[in-house]
Amino acid sequence: MNHHRKTEVTTNSGKLKGIIVFCLLTTPLVWIASEIRNSTFVFHALLLFTGWLGWTYTEYFFHRFIMHEADSSKGLGKLLNHSHHHKDPADIRITTSHRVIMAVTSVVLITLSIFLNNYFTLFCGYFLGFTTFCLMHVVLHHSWSKKIFPQLNQFHIHHHCKHTDKCFGVTIPWWDHLFGTVPDKNITISERILAFYYKQEKPKKTFSLNYFIDEKLSPQEKQSA
Repeated sequence: MNHHRKTEVTTNSGKLKGIIVFCLLTTPLVWIASEIRNSTFVFHALLLFTGWLGWTYTEYFFHRFIMHEADSSKGLGKLLNHSHHHKDPADIRITTSHRVIMAVTSVVLITLSIFLNNYFTLFCGYFLGFTTFCLMHVVLHHSWSKKIFPQLNQFHIHHHCKHTDKCFGVTIPWWDHLFGTVPDKNITISERILAFYYKQEKPKKTFSLNYFIDEKLSPQEKQSA
């Protein structure tokens, strides 16, 4: 009971610390943007970056404190919990169709931000961050991602297979470094772990549109690290 209480206090302390640090980092950015409103390009660029940064923290916060703690049996907890993805790394519930819709929506929001020319750009940046996350997540489950995003790829493998209490960032590793949730540099990733992480689906023999919008990743060649 004492151990459970201690863990709960530590978790709440981590949440509070994260929110305070995030506010300290982003509030000055919004203030600076308001002070340079006459410089249209810089104003929007700063708001876009701040919105995107806001998403990256939301991603880290939810992944660390909610997605691993939510009750997977019912309601919102069932939606947010992603234990299924840890049991089967290929089981990604956001499909290609979802990603296409988000990409199109992002273009619409960018256009709307230019038209409105106000603080709506902040929300646009936030949504772009969400879209980037959904794209990056599926990329990191392909073996070729280690050539383009080596640290993110390594972090995500560690999170899946070795340290579920570390490496919560998907889009960027900044928050993991800031809050001390990075793995030991000396830890190696074995071939057995790589085989599990880059798990293949068996090719389907019959043509079906569902094959292209399935909840699982498309088949891929298994590559050694």
